[in-house]
Amino acid sequence: MAQLVWTNQAFDDIDAIAKFIAKDSLIYAKSVTDCLI
Repeated sequence: MAQLVWTNQAFDDIDAIAKFIAKDSLIYAKSVTDCLI
């Protein structure tokens, strides 16, 4: 299986996505980020 290497930009993007979703729902923000990571 290939190894996944996360870049700082990827973490920043996920953080931005979570903050955007959290404006409407903290629960869904966590759910989405858990699925992405």
